[in-house]
Amino acid sequence: MTASPPRNAITQRLEELDDGWNTFAEAPEPRLLRWVADAESGQLIDGWVQLQCDGDGALPDFFLYLEAPFATAATHGFSLLQSFYTQVERAREQFAEEGEELEWSVPAVHQDETDVAALVRCCVAFQEHYRSRMLKLGVVITPTDVLDPAGWQHWLRSLVHSAVPDTLRFLVVDSAEHPLLDGLAAAEPVLVASEPVDLDMAGARTEIAAAAAGSDPGSQFRVHFVALTNAVGKGDMPSAHEAATRALAIAGEHGWMAMQVVVYVALGSGYVAGGHTEHALTSYRSARQAAHGAEEQGDPSAPRLVVQSWFGEGTALVAAGRFAEAATVYTQTAPVAEASGDQLLTLEGWRMASYCHEQSGDPDSAWSCGQAALDAGEKLDEDMRAASTLPFVGQGLLRLTSQGAYSGYADAVRARMVALAGPDWEDRTP
Repeated sequence: MTASPPRNAITQRLEELDDGWNTFAEAPEPRLLRWVADAESGQLIDGWVQLQCDGDGALPDFFLYLEAPFATAATHGFSLLQSFYTQVERAREQFAEEGEELEWSVPAVHQDETDVAALVRCCVAFQEHYRSRMLKLGVVITPTDVLDPAGWQHWLRSLVHSAVPDTLRFLVVDSAEHPLLDGLAAAEPVLVASEPVDLDMAGARTEIAAAAAGSDPGSQFRVHFVALTNAVGKGDMPSAHEAATRALAIAGEHGWMAMQVVVYVALGSGYVAGGHTEHALTSYRSARQAAHGAEEQGDPSAPRLVVQSWFGEGTALVAAGRFAEAATVYTQTAPVAEASGDQLLTLEGWRMASYCHEQSGDPDSAWSCGQAALDAGEKLDEDMRAASTLPFVGQGLLRLTSQGAYSGYADAVRARMVALAGPDWEDRTP
C-alpha cells in the first residue's frame, strides 16, 4: 500500500475550510454561513471557493459564485441573477466546445416576483435539475461594493427568511478588520451561522519555508526572510530585526546584494508602520547602498531596486509629516526612475514631490514638479496612462490655481488633463 503524501500547510488549511462548510451544511436550521476573516485568510477562502466552483474540491456539494455590487435591497437579487445567467451561458459555450449540450437555462422572473424570491427559485430549480450531481447547492454571494451597509444586512435577512430549502445554502465572507454583518449575526443566531476564520497564513508561510529548507544558504535565507515578514506583519520589530540580521548575514557572506535590498526594504516598512522614522530611514538608505552594490555586480534588477529604496525613504518622511524633506527626496527620485526607463515611477516621483512641496508651503516648486509629472504622463502609452495617478496630479495643480500666482491657469490645467486622461478624469479621484 502506497503511503499518502504528507499534507502541506495550505492543504491543511483548505481542509479546515472543508470541515467548516460541512459542519454548516449538515446543520438543519441555518441557511447562511458568514465567515469572518482577515485579509490574508480571505485570500485563501477565495482560492477555496474557486476550487469548489471549478469542481476540483473534495466536497459533495456544488458551488456557484455570484458577484455584483450592492446598491439597493430592492434589486440586488436581480443583479445576482444576471451574474447567474452569465455563468450559465459561459458554461454553455464551454460545453459546446466539447461537443456537449447544457440543457438547463435560468428561468424567467415571474411578474411581481421580488428579487429575493426570484433568486431563490432559480437556485432551487438548478439544484433540483442537477440533484444527481450534488447533495446541496452552495451559493457564494460576493458584493463587489456595498453602497448601503444597512441595506445589505436587511437584504440578507430577507434572504434567510425566504423559502430556502435545506438543499440550498448561502455563504458570505465578512472582513474581520471592517465587519459589515455583526448586526445580522446578532439578529439571526438560528438562520445565520457566523464563524471566525483565522487560517494563520503567517504560520503557513513559516511551515512551508521550514519544510522546504535544507542546509544550503538559499534555503536558510528564505526561512529567516519569512520570519522577518511575519514579524513585520505582527508589528513585532525586535523579532523582525533579529530575523533581518540573520538573513543579512547569509546574504552578505555570499555577496547577494539584491537580497540585502529586499531585507532592508521589508524591515523599513515595518519601522514605518510602527512610527519609527529614523530606523526606517536607516533601513531604506542601507537598501540603497546595497542596490548600488547590485548595480556594480551587473544585476539587471538593480536600477528598480535603487528607485524602490528612494520611494521607501520618501514614504517614511511623509508618514512622519516631514514634507519638506520628503519633497527633496522625491525630487531626487524622479530622475533616477526616468534613468531606469520607468516612466510610471517617474510620474509618481514628480507627483509626490509636487504634493510634498504643496504641503510644506512651497507652491512654486509644487507647480514645477506637477508640470514635470504631466510631462512624464505624456510619455506613457494610453493603457498605462489610464491606470496611473495622473488624475491626482491634475487635482493637485487645480488646488494651486485656487489662489496666488497660478489663479488664472485652471482652464489650462483642465484642458491638458482632458487631453492626457480623458474628459472624466476628475471623476476618478476622491
